Amino acid sequence: MIVDISVCLALKVLFKLVIMRYVTLNLLIFANLLYPCLGTINPFKENDVEHFYQGMESKVSIDHIFDEQTSAWEVSESNSFSSGLNEKRTDQKSTKTAAANDERKINFLSKSEPLIQQLSGKRVVSPLVDEEMCQILAYCNAKAYGNTKRLSKDRFTFDQELWDTDGKISEASKWLNARGIISKKPFVGLHGADKVMELDYPGFVAYRVREKSDGCKHVEIFVTCRGSQGEGFQELGGLGGASWLTNLDAAKIDLDGASLRISNKYFISGGDQRLSLHQGYARKFMSFKADLSGHLNELLKNELNQVSYDVLSKNFSDKDKNLTGNQLKTRINAERKCSFQVYCTGHSQGGGVAQIVIAFLTTFIGEYLYGPNFDNKELNLVYGVFISPARAWGNERTRSIYENVVGINNMIGCSTVMDIVTCLPLGHNIEKDKAKVIIFEIGKLIVNRIAKVFGNTYIDLAKLIFNSEHSYETLTHWAFEDPVDILLKYCTLNVKAIDAFIKDVKAGKIVVEDEAKYVKSLLEEKSKFENFTNNSKNVSQLNELIKEAQEEYFYAHRQNVLFAKTRMHYHALMATNSLIKAVKMSGGPATFIASQHFGAYNQNSYLDKNGQIKVNLGAYFSPDILSFDLQQCAERADAYYEKKNRMVK
Repeated sequence: MIVDISVCLALKVLFKLVIMRYVTLNLLIFANLLYPCLGTINPFKENDVEHFYQGMESKVSIDHIFDEQTSAWEVSESNSFSSGLNEKRTDQKSTKTAAANDERKINFLSKSEPLIQQLSGKRVVSPLVDEEMCQILAYCNAKAYGNTKRLSKDRFTFDQELWDTDGKISEASKWLNARGIISKKPFVGLHGADKVMELDYPGFVAYRVREKSDGCKHVEIFVTCRGSQGEGFQELGGLGGASWLTNLDAAKIDLDGASLRISNKYFISGGDQRLSLHQGYARKFMSFKADLSGHLNELLKNELNQVSYDVLSKNFSDKDKNLTGNQLKTRINAERKCSFQVYCTGHSQGGGVAQIVIAFLTTFIGEYLYGPNFDNKELNLVYGVFISPARAWGNERTRSIYENVVGINNMIGCSTVMDIVTCLPLGHNIEKDKAKVIIFEIGKLIVNRIAKVFGNTYIDLAKLIFNSEHSYETLTHWAFEDPVDILLKYCTLNVKAIDAFIKDVKAGKIVVEDEAKYVKSLLEEKSKFENFTNNSKNVSQLNELIKEAQEEYFYAHRQNVLFAKTRMHYHALMATNSLIKAVKMSGGPATFIASQHFGAYNQNSYLDKNGQIKVNLGAYFSPDILSFDLQQCAERADAYYEKKNRMVK
């Protein structure tokens, strides 16, 4: 036993050295981690846990959910969480706005255009996804974060609109309500990994009905998946909490296509019908699939009063039953006197989960409304707009199948080129460097050995990390926000947030820990942000540094050159040097990473050691940091990739 412990201690030291080596390689040599999707994107390519929760009258048991035979969390339809909840629904009426009568956009639907088109060598975004729609999708993501707030292990607060428990309505809810968006209560599932599993509220369904001048209606349905929720009371300040364990559970898992409602016709090459997916995200989806199904059924049948295609088509002629494409869409919409558009979205982890959900959503709603001949590549009913999404597809075949179900031109990611989250888990680039692969394998052996003897949060996290897999696929279409503009907005929004926060503190509206000390630190932060935004030289210098970093990275990946390996390391180091200067100029890693992941300061409630509610400021997803111009972002991405392709060759 003593020998065993001695060995483990030695391995622990070695483990730290491996971690240092790994971090050094990634941050100081291999700058590609900070450039999402390079080399993999081509934009022109066609324990049992029980809890009692406020607002619930019944006890929710989840000890039946984990199915070890399939290695997936799944709830049967008969045991859906919805059946265990006594929900008190809020009766809401949609608010008519000028946008609700925009006939140009509604009539555009009859053309069944995809989200992205290639016109004269240029990508053109559907006019349906205009500034207002981009705002709606951004605020849906903000609302997904605000629907539930975890104060402690056993205590949640909820948006009043949904739960009516704490007397507060999120700003995102107010914004959406003012535009006629009717939101439903969150669907319920699980998140976590291994022994840490917790109840979760991972997203929600919303809709808007707009009247057309011809007496028909147009229905927009929004399905939003929430991103990570780490809280200060959790291990490692949230990194050891269930939500982040879901992110780190990045081994690959195979799910049968039927679990995602993907039928045989979508498997182009036939044969194996299992899909390779991010294990944490796939398990999370399987845990809420039944509840999401219940929400969608209730929306379609009871709130929108839409019967299934089987009922609708009983009196159809054989000719009508064989219609496809635009003819099918026109016939069904005329019969229903209603047209439809569905949006699937999510930010960060939510974007990764949404990439799994979208195939299920597409076939579920599409076949319910339009029948067995429904093909989203032709009808373009479902659009996927993922904001700074993590990766979820485990191999190229899985990506191809998703693109066959949803349509390669009906999904797009929106980020900045400096957002590290969008290239995690790692893609194919890691395979080009054997040193990284070897480090991962050595680390896996060491950590798995240590985990057999010791057990704590650090070891559990390390085990998840080193047992993760790489070669994850990413989206084909991307749109890029300007990284410097985003940073400027981040600083400006933070200054406003700090001013409002200090005003509330002095007015006694909120309570903070050690008020004098905390306010002083906030004023120092404010000064830092103002110094950056008020100095025009910072903007031009930062733009130049980012440009240099990108160009050096491109040079590092040039093909058919002498001393390729040496040149790659040289240019990668030069790229990293420029990048480090840019990060330092922006205010440090925390500022740079948070801004590029579309975060900004917002109030965060938590329970102190005495059980009292306190508030602080933290960086969370902020819809107002976005430009809401997806077309411009797509053009920026086109220019980026055109330059990359020119310099790499």
